[in-house]
Amino acid sequence: LSTADETGQTITYHAAVCKTITRVDGTVEDLGCAPNLFNQDGMNFTRDKLGFDGGPASNIINVIALANCTQTQVSSAQVLCAEYTTAGLARATADAVRLNETVKIAAEGSPPYTAGNWTITKQFTNTGSSALDVNATGLFNTTTTNQTAETFFAQTTFTTATLQVNDKINITWFVWVT
Repeated sequence: LSTADETGQTITYHAAVCKTITRVDGTVEDLGCAPNLFNQDGMNFTRDKLGFDGGPASNIINVIALANCTQTQVSSAQVLCAEYTTAGLARATADAVRLNETVKIAAEGSPPYTAGNWTITKQFTNTGSSALDVNATGLFNTTTTNQTAETFFAQTTFTTATLQVNDKINITWFVWVT
């Protein structure tokens, strides 16, 4: 996704999601990486952050959700369809968030402006009593679903993976804006 402002300067969005499953017996299955769909809420959030001057922690996109979604992705979606809320697969704050940033000198008295990339990762374990299918993930700013201040930043679907009880799935989001 690329957009130009009135001066002709372009901001480009790039992102991919990578998935792996760790089975109970220790074997690891690589489910591959795929691009995601940049949701309109995420676009607006990014646009608003370009001039960010501080604010609540709820503005941070560091929450990963999992789902078993059979619908087509659309950027206007405001919820992740068939999102899990139990069995160890519920929306959760990332275990690791890394931001590699290039700081540009800002005007005196204003915050530094940054450009760079983010890596957001979380490992989930199926703690339920039966196998569960997973084929979608989303990025949010809150672990509470359907709240007023919720931002559904991005989403992607992937080939359905069946998690047996105690299987783990690692989701890593790579997001870079240039």
